[in-house]
Amino acid sequence: MTHVFLFSYEIPINEEDSEVKIIGVYSALENAEKALLEYQKCDKFKDYSERFYIGKWKLNKDFWSDGYVTVTL
Repeated sequence: MTHVFLFSYEIPINEEDSEVKIIGVYSALENAEKALLEYQKCDKFKDYSERFYIGKWKLNKDFWSDGYVTVTL
């Protein structure tokens, strides 16, 4: 296995910010899509299905190598 599929959901906090919640990590895209179909049936999520995301992630790889960035406005 070289990749996993991360299934997540975005929750808006305000007009500019949001928070991402990880629902699950799956070994195959088909498994993540099956979970997505189940969550879309839930009353809590059925009107917001556009906020779900399935991403393919390579194993044994760093994805955040730049470190923190400070922005002053």
